[in-house]
Amino acid sequence: TMTDAGEVEDNLDGLSEYLEGNFAVTGEKVAMSYEVIGALNGYKYTFTYNGKNVQVEIYEFDLENPNEEGQSCLDSVKEKGTFNVLEKEVPAEISDSGKYIMIYTDNDADEKNVTQKKRVLELFKGFKA
Repeated sequence: TMTDAGEVEDNLDGLSEYLEGNFAVTGEKVAMSYEVIGALNGYKYTFTYNGKNVQVEIYEFDLENPNEEGQSCLDSVKEKGTFNVLEKEVPAEISDSGKYIMIYTDNDADEKNVTQKKRVLELFKGFKA
């Protein structure tokens, strides 16, 4: 059965459980150095989909009391769909709740991959919105 968003908590562990339960990501999640972008927490998944390598990073932010880095990261993703980290422009998506960002890296143009990416982003965006 698919995991319902109502069954999990509104935090990064809940989001990762939700994504795993809906076959959006698989494999081991690795803790990221989330402090760099002012997030509360961050995970990265690396796995194969349709024979291609996919990387998915998710980050949670404190909307009540964000620090400067966190606020500027969220603002940048809202405005431009990218944020800066270590001098690099990184494309990212923000959830409808405004609390999470996702970096979904799959450069394969295969229809299967494109469809999967769309599905994952929809799941992600609607989470706890």
